[in-house]
Amino acid sequence: MLLTQAILRAGHNFGERPPSIDQASHLAGELAQLLDQMATEGVGFEGLAHLALDHAEHWQRTVRFLEILSKVWPSMLAAEGALDPAVRRNRLLASETARLKRQPPREPVIAAGSTGSIPATAELLAAIAATPNGRVILPGLDRDCDAETWTAVEEDPLHPQHGMALLLKRFGLAPGEVGLWPARGIESPPPSRARLIGEALRPAETTGRWRDFADSADRERMELSLGAVQRVDCPTLQDEAQVIALRLRQALDEPGKRAALVTPDRNLARRVAGELRRWGIEIDDSAGRPLSLTPPAVFLRLTAEMIAERAAPAALLALLKHPLAACGVKPVACRGFARRLDFHLRGPRPRAGLKNLARSRGLAPDLRDFVSGIATSAEVFADLMRKKRVLARDLLAAHVGLAEALAAYEGESGPARLWAGEAGEAAAGFLAEFADAIGDFPPIEGRRWPMLFESLMSGRVVRPRFASIRGFPSGVRSKPGCSRPISSSSVG
Repeated sequence: MLLTQAILRAGHNFGERPPSIDQASHLAGELAQLLDQMATEGVGFEGLAHLALDHAEHWQRTVRFLEILSKVWPSMLAAEGALDPAVRRNRLLASETARLKRQPPREPVIAAGSTGSIPATAELLAAIAATPNGRVILPGLDRDCDAETWTAVEEDPLHPQHGMALLLKRFGLAPGEVGLWPARGIESPPPSRARLIGEALRPAETTGRWRDFADSADRERMELSLGAVQRVDCPTLQDEAQVIALRLRQALDEPGKRAALVTPDRNLARRVAGELRRWGIEIDDSAGRPLSLTPPAVFLRLTAEMIAERAAPAALLALLKHPLAACGVKPVACRGFARRLDFHLRGPRPRAGLKNLARSRGLAPDLRDFVSGIATSAEVFADLMRKKRVLARDLLAAHVGLAEALAAYEGESGPARLWAGEAGEAAAGFLAEFADAIGDFPPIEGRRWPMLFESLMSGRVVRPRFASIRGFPSGVRSKPGCSRPISSSSVG
């Protein structure tokens, strides 16, 4: 929000029209990512002024925009008495590195799973490796890579081994000089399979070596090492999700079997989880799911959109059909009112606004009372959103108050329904941070509130607290040991 304010104040420098509040919020998120990347790499602001000296005017505007980071942001941080998160992380890592160098511990120190892609982390790993009993475990290092290929890996930032290549260069080691960690009780994949994967991941500059691999005497052994690997070609993404879900479900039927889904495709991961729910299996997703797609967040967004669109039929019905909607009656009754209102709204749209809808002709008395109740609850929020200048903290308070009122009914309060579970707690935490951040934010145009709210909520993720599997499909418990928990993780 601090960066958003800076962008709004300097908006006239970036083009013919200054950005709106939601556009400024989106740009602020991009600037925050750039700040983190610069701090991670230890790069200062000195070079920004020289980026576009000989380029076109739009490049000059970009450089003026980036002056927010070099000229405005440092003073904002000083006023807050704060550090950038990446700078704080780097200082903590540097402090621990200095401690290990100053007083090397005699007990074992093991760093596992990090590739040292952050320079400060690489320094820490080097300090750990230098201690008497320090060990650095590199995940999936290609120990058989030849010198020419390894040099190409060092120069290719997109290669999956690039971070480890730079780390080994810092250590002064070649891949073949790294020892193999003893895997006790764990079945290791065949070395020939690792060799095959290494060939598949060759940098573009060295793919000419594939000819040597094709003529290699080990080729037949490598092909045999793929005997347990299956390939399934699916015509659609939904078919792919169904195949994966079936394989994960099959693992439950074999005692002691473990299964995991690893994919960068968040859409696929959500589809697989949805397919598993058809059999009563709730499976954890270690990458989490976007906060904006959780039921409480969707309900908050639909509430703001309904007010912004002055109870347009599509926006109103979308809100009333949401599972969290109750509007003072039991949820099942709310759904019934929504269906009846759907029939009433087919045809010419009534005059905009909930009060006008409640006065429209042909509305049954009980349905009229139902809409009037919603109009009464929404009055404060609707009035604020019609204003040209209104404090964001007032809009947030009215927004949350309306959402809680619409979620409430005689048997349960709105907050108890809206903020329940992991998704509800995450939404409540986001709103608490939001309220703190906009305490001194200048007035905004009320109608822009839904876009600002959605912009700030994007990028937040809700992750499960612990790995578990809840529920089993019928017949799965027929074998001993099938109740052993498994987890399927999707890595973003």
